[in-house]
Amino acid sequence: MKKTFTLLTTLFFGATIGNTVFAQCSTGESEVVVTIVEDNYGSETEWEITGPGGSPIYLSGGPYSDGNPGTSHTESVCIPVGVTATFIITDDYGDGICCAYGNGSYTVTMNGCNVVATGGEFGDDESASFVVTERQTVDLAIKSVDVNPVVPIGNVAIDGSVTNLGTDAITSFDLHYSIDNGSAVTEPMTGLNIAPCSDYSFGHSTPWNATAAGTYALKVWVDNVNGGLDTDTTNNADEKDLSVALQTVQRIPLVEELTSSTCPPCASLNQVFDPFLLNQVNANEPGSGVAAVRYQMNWPNPGTDPSYNNDGYQRRQFYGTTGIPDEYLDAQAFSPTSMSSYTAAASKVAYVDIDLTFEVDSLSVTGTAIVTPYANISGPVKLYMAVTEDHYTYNGGTTSQKEYYYVMRKMLPNGNGNTLSNITAGTPITVSKSYTFDIGNPAQGNYELWGQHPKLTLVAWVQNTSTQEVYQAAFANAEVDTTGAGQNNTGIYEDVADIGLKVYPNPFTDQTNLVYNLDKSENVTITLFNTLGEAVYVNNLGNMPAGRNNFTLNASEFSAGIYMLNVRVGDNVVSRRVSITK
Repeated sequence: MKKTFTLLTTLFFGATIGNTVFAQCSTGESEVVVTIVEDNYGSETEWEITGPGGSPIYLSGGPYSDGNPGTSHTESVCIPVGVTATFIITDDYGDGICCAYGNGSYTVTMNGCNVVATGGEFGDDESASFVVTERQTVDLAIKSVDVNPVVPIGNVAIDGSVTNLGTDAITSFDLHYSIDNGSAVTEPMTGLNIAPCSDYSFGHSTPWNATAAGTYALKVWVDNVNGGLDTDTTNNADEKDLSVALQTVQRIPLVEELTSSTCPPCASLNQVFDPFLLNQVNANEPGSGVAAVRYQMNWPNPGTDPSYNNDGYQRRQFYGTTGIPDEYLDAQAFSPTSMSSYTAAASKVAYVDIDLTFEVDSLSVTGTAIVTPYANISGPVKLYMAVTEDHYTYNGGTTSQKEYYYVMRKMLPNGNGNTLSNITAGTPITVSKSYTFDIGNPAQGNYELWGQHPKLTLVAWVQNTSTQEVYQAAFANAEVDTTGAGQNNTGIYEDVADIGLKVYPNPFTDQTNLVYNLDKSENVTITLFNTLGEAVYVNNLGNMPAGRNNFTLNASEFSAGIYMLNVRVGDNVVSRRVSITK
């Protein structure tokens, strides 16, 4: 069916204030506007605005027709001032109107620009109650406080935005903030011209100097609007809990792509995306600072990709993907072959570290992640672990693509991830999960390995499931026995040379010690890679004697951050992730 975009509106006569048209409600009434954007199944959606106890019904809508995602419906009604009204929206199937089957949404606005309810992700139903108020002449509201909930020690900028909900332009106001209800830090904001229903972004000229790690309560408020009293002071303040981190660590960016062997646009993208990930950023390779995972989908038609499974479907639901290819860098849309995107992502500090190990015994794998937060983190947070098959060849797709890389075969334990609770600064959380693979017969719905190449990678990341923010990622490689005979296990891929490498201290500031054991005299080379995979230090030590060896690495010239330390012994490499602090 051809998709169309239709805008249905209720016509009314009204007065113009600024660039917005408002209904001419009777004295003692205010206008409430409902905007519904459909998902794929509009027939499941109904809504209404009622008075207390469900009566009277002031306005209602739906069900709509199916197959028109993105179609918008806008209707308005006048409701008496002082009434506590309730907006309720229902979905017959119980999956809301966003995001698995179209990016539907709802917005309820009062008096032209005061949003009293908004959403789209819910189950069977969702509701919101609000008191109908008269539109004021002077009404400045805090719209947002744009301070990251986790901040480093040092100066913290107090930024945010306000909205003019009144009928008069706003020319001045006083901006204040306080920490833990302490003394107010005040700045007059003058020379303004904030039109009705317009926003204004502010930045307080005096930053907060965070001197110690911990949790703090930030309050931001406005007053003295236009030199007098704001006629509605209930929306003049906002509060936010801030966590000051013990320290920061280097970020490992996470690349995710939803794709399919039956998707021609996916094949076209991957023709350039694959070489970029393989050769430019060396994703999932020792020394690289980029983690990558792909989820194969069962669409578009004929939707026969044999690597599709329910764990990938869970990630599709998480992101609300409705079209592929769909790519994310730390859960944000990005330009997948732009090096600047990766550099920018890696430059953002992280407050979470992941020490990841990946063990293989024949076809049984165990992933263990030690998650160390350096700040108190609130909200719903999960650790995800995805076992990816580094490479396989598949000729049965319907596109030009035959070679596949970074493909997720199983998530540990599944696509729903592992819930992390009580995330407290300095307190590590250990999660260990195992799975035993079958090999050689991948089909939709199963988790079997292709088994054409022995190398697997475990990709792990910590993510807020509400905001989708990715706090940190990590990866570790291993080889699997592709014969199924249980004889070719190599354990940790980076540790194919079992030299008992120890690095201490780690983290370190100026220098660290390497201790390793050799069964025989071997040529040893020490290499240090930054997060972009660039070798910043190379030292060929020559032939080192059998037995215990020591080496002191001087890092005084290097910047703070996460590095990959490679010790090459003959033809084998042992890798350790190290952290340099300054």
